[in-house]
Amino acid sequence: MPNRRQPASRPTPETHEELLARVVKRVSKEMPDVAGTLGNIKPYTQGNLLDRMMYPKGAYAITLPGGRMLYDPETMNDEQTMLDTLTHEGAHLRDQEGESVLDQIGQIIQSLYTPYEKRPWEKNARQSEQWAHESRLGRDIHLK
Repeated sequence: MPNRRQPASRPTPETHEELLARVVKRVSKEMPDVAGTLGNIKPYTQGNLLDRMMYPKGAYAITLPGGRMLYDPETMNDEQTMLDTLTHEGAHLRDQEGESVLDQIGQIIQSLYTPYEKRPWEKNARQSEQWAHESRLGRDIHLK
């Protein structure tokens, strides 16, 4: 009887939740000061009625006053997007440290009148996201 080779088993693809958990773990190592909150990110569809109504169409994720984080599984659906987005939202968590909820609500109101790209807290988060992205690629961002 001939010896037949068994076909190589293919790894089971990660579910969205498994991929997100792995990315949260990685970003948490890069940002240990906000690791506890990063691990609590939830799909916006699991938020309350107001969360679901106010979630910006097309947004990857948002950080709400008090550090609650919501994401859209439809837009935040690959590893690189998750890495960059969690770093961005982690920067918002850092910015919120020491701010009162009233200050955070004031930023929400201010954001209604300020274009996204001109908001100081968004500039800071985008810079953090860029630095982390470049660092993960092994590039020295200061030599550009």
